[in-house]
Amino acid sequence: MMFVLKEYENYHKHDSISNIYLPDSHVKPIDYINRIKGLGYGCYFTTNHGTGGDVFESLTACKEAGIRCLYGVEGYIVKDPLKKDKRNYHIVIIPTTNKARKKLNLVTSRSNIEGFYYRPRIFPEDLLKLDPDDVYITTACVAGIVRDKDAVVDIFMPLMKHFGNHMLLEVQNHNEPNQIAANKTCLALSNKFGLELIAANDSHYIYPEQAKERLDFLRGKGLTYGDEDGYILDFPDYDTLFARFQKQGVLSDEQIKKAIANTLIFRECEDIEIDKCIKMPTVYPNLTADEKISELKKHVVSKFKDIINADHISKDELVDYKNGIAQEMKVIEDTKEINTADYFLLNEKLVDLAVNKYGGILTRTGRGSCGGFYINRILGMTQLDRFKLDIKLYPERFMSTARLLENRAMPDIDFNVVSQEPFANAAKELLGEHGCYPMIAYGTMKLGESFRNVCRSHGLAFDDYNEIAKDIENHMNDKKWLPYIEEAQTYMGTVVSASVHPCAFLLDNKDIREEYGVVKIGDAMCAMITSGEADEYKMLKDDFLVVTVYRIISDTFNLIGEPIISVSELLDNLDEKVWGIFANGLTCTLNQADGDWATSMLKQFKPHSVSDMAMFTACLRPFFEPWRDKFINRENFTTGSSYLDEVLTSTHSYILFQENLMQYFEWLGVTPAESIGLIKKISKKKIHPEDFKNLEERIKAKWIENTGSLDDFEETWQMVQSCMSYGFCSAHAVATGIDCLYGAYLKANYPLEYYTCTLSLYADDIERTSKLIAEMPYFNIKLLPIQFGKSGADYTMDKDANCIYKGIESIKFCNRQIADELLELSKNKYDSFTELLKDIKDKTSINSRQLTILISLNFFSDFGKNRYLLDVVDIYDKFANSKIIAKKKMEELGVSDYLMQKYAGKETKSQWRQLDNQGLINELCNRLENKSLDIVSQVRAEMDYLGYVNYVNSNMADDYYIVTGFVTYKNPCTPNLVLRRICDGEEIGCRIKQSKVFKETPFGMYSILKIEGFTYDFKNKKINGEWQKSDEREIVLENYECMKG
Repeated sequence: MMFVLKEYENYHKHDSISNIYLPDSHVKPIDYINRIKGLGYGCYFTTNHGTGGDVFESLTACKEAGIRCLYGVEGYIVKDPLKKDKRNYHIVIIPTTNKARKKLNLVTSRSNIEGFYYRPRIFPEDLLKLDPDDVYITTACVAGIVRDKDAVVDIFMPLMKHFGNHMLLEVQNHNEPNQIAANKTCLALSNKFGLELIAANDSHYIYPEQAKERLDFLRGKGLTYGDEDGYILDFPDYDTLFARFQKQGVLSDEQIKKAIANTLIFRECEDIEIDKCIKMPTVYPNLTADEKISELKKHVVSKFKDIINADHISKDELVDYKNGIAQEMKVIEDTKEINTADYFLLNEKLVDLAVNKYGGILTRTGRGSCGGFYINRILGMTQLDRFKLDIKLYPERFMSTARLLENRAMPDIDFNVVSQEPFANAAKELLGEHGCYPMIAYGTMKLGESFRNVCRSHGLAFDDYNEIAKDIENHMNDKKWLPYIEEAQTYMGTVVSASVHPCAFLLDNKDIREEYGVVKIGDAMCAMITSGEADEYKMLKDDFLVVTVYRIISDTFNLIGEPIISVSELLDNLDEKVWGIFANGLTCTLNQADGDWATSMLKQFKPHSVSDMAMFTACLRPFFEPWRDKFINRENFTTGSSYLDEVLTSTHSYILFQENLMQYFEWLGVTPAESIGLIKKISKKKIHPEDFKNLEERIKAKWIENTGSLDDFEETWQMVQSCMSYGFCSAHAVATGIDCLYGAYLKANYPLEYYTCTLSLYADDIERTSKLIAEMPYFNIKLLPIQFGKSGADYTMDKDANCIYKGIESIKFCNRQIADELLELSKNKYDSFTELLKDIKDKTSINSRQLTILISLNFFSDFGKNRYLLDVVDIYDKFANSKIIAKKKMEELGVSDYLMQKYAGKETKSQWRQLDNQGLINELCNRLENKSLDIVSQVRAEMDYLGYVNYVNSNMADDYYIVTGFVTYKNPCTPNLVLRRICDGEEIGCRIKQSKVFKETPFGMYSILKIEGFTYDFKNKKINGEWQKSDEREIVLENYECMKG
């Protein structure tokens, strides 16, 4: 009897990466790898729908498990991908070599770039360009390339003729009519053309019992796949697979054995080979490492000469600068084996091209640790000067010889930009059109989302489960919801979407389409690699992060008509006027200071230096919560150890920055290179618990050696652990702090320009707009309401009047188009509002809601008051296009026989005909009273469409207020209020503290109250975890009369 090796290769499988196109699977690569290892089989395949899956995650996991990792794609193919045709056929492609894998990457990349229509569709011509020995091709599933006659003629036959015996007819074991028919087709083609059959599972999960899990997962997404839902799409062992084919009854036992054995041909294919050596692109490919260093030195020397003059560096200071630059350059020289000089030469050229050729705008400060390395300052990547700042920056935090050589870590400059496009264009000019792509980012199911999906699959009511999902951590032991929560944990970590990484771009001298493949995500093309994987496999990524605050800075300087001042100039102009911005709480739209929470702390903290700003931005991080109040109140703080206090003098004994951790570790015997490695591992949660425990014991032993006891170790160790997880470096803190100071400088010195720009930028943000407007009286800036003939789409300023005209686009439901149309109409002369109304109806895109909003906001005030104009529109709409009025409708329309006799040319028994529409409209409008909306309607309209209130009525008594803010928390009878005095618009924030008061006289939003006065009380604040009376007063409402509820 012939020996049969009871093994096979499961080349046709899917994991959750397939979900980036359509929800399909809830299992992960590691699930397959564990199954392969358990069965004792040889190879894992990356095969997924439309893509080769997450190659890097798979490769890492396979190497750890000792399993071979092979590349595979289940592609979509059509005869002509340039035609918009939703039909497509599936095809499985396995490359035989790494060279062939890269060719296949080009094929799939083109399917995304040029052939994408709902799915990335492969061009048959691209496959026919491959060498027949480059790949194995199978006909795939029931949706494959022998599904119908068109597929056989247009796709299968040309491919078969080209690839010969590398074309395999795929049979699957599902005992379903469609699959049986597909297998019979494959068997007939095998007999006709002498092609081999090959067995496949089309696995979407591992074990049969996971079929329900997958169907529930899909049901939660509102999906079903018809007949396929009845298939068993698991990963069976050999005997089970064989038995299923037998039960199906299409193939003989010998045919089954041969089809299964044919899967072993893939063992002849090469494993995926991608090493973890540093892959540094270069713009000087013909220079040696030493020559590149010499080139870099030339650039540094030349540019530093200009900086000496521009920054007024004295001869005495120059000694420190030259020593510092020499030390940094030595790191570059000592790491020439990994071509570190290339990194600086590339980014120097990239920034220069992006800014000077493509109009890019780069923040003056930088991001991350970049600012601590002065050579980055010389080459234009930052303007931070570590030699002049009042807070120490550490160049080794950015780059050190030990870090680069021992940890084999890439340098990392992060760029804050106004737009990514100029920087991506610059990279492409330097590296080639396909040498720069943004990276992909996967969205995975967290517990809340997974829980919602489970609840949907069970048909539960949305309102019931959605509230639980929002606060799921506090319902983990809820008996009603526990079964659903436990079920939800099955799907956690499942990839359910893909997006363009917000800032990470892959840079390479090689064609990224070929090396790694690109996929279409939305309207963008992304490299099929994540930011974390690029770090692991030592590829160069540059982060181009779009930051709104720097667009504000750029736009404001443009409006001023001056270039953005340098960091050095900014620091020279930080006066009391600038620092007063923080003390007075005028921080809306300032970097790191925009929210109410940060504003309140800045008012208390009152920063007065760059180091204050850096430490403040660091203290906002969640890890610092236990010590934040003491810091903000500038209380003396000690770690409890005089030794450690001395080490941490620069940050007043606090561990705020990652450099403080380095100081702490160095004090306790850990080298800087090791400490940086530890910080990165812990922050990315990549340290094994056992290694962390060993670190703690090692640190503890050294603490005892340095201090003589374990006293105070635990508190400082807690601070250290928190900072390692969530802290950032001092250079980043300085950069974010100075970016904030740019905004404060502009507010203090050019408030009119600053508020004009920010109001336009945040036109759609009602809350932020309201805060900006609330700040403007401090600078005596008036915001003038929209007005016909004066207002356009954007906010505009009048320097002479120190005022800003509101932009129409900023009004809810309005847009730029109607603003432009109205501005064009304003060039005409109109004798009445009805004349203008006719043109609005005939010549603009303004709809009835937009017209109502504009009238309510007094946009057309030159033609009358808003209640009157709304009534005019009502009359116009009734009669402008009426040719006939039925007599039975006259009372409803508000017209009399007298008017009809006057304005109708003909009367019948039941109708008035031949109307003088304009005459009738004019007379009806002349009878209207020219009046305004009532107070409540006006205020409500302004709140609804502006997000704030302009309305004042000086005729009202000064004790009348309207409620414009009403928020309750746990007790609905103790609301927090904003009360607006109607006579002058002064707004008061207060609250009702006694439930009894509100219960006796309840009211709500837009109620009008008569208030004799307010009382004051001291606020309760949480201090060290306990609620206590503070010395901050709050306004309390106790006695009032509700005049209109």
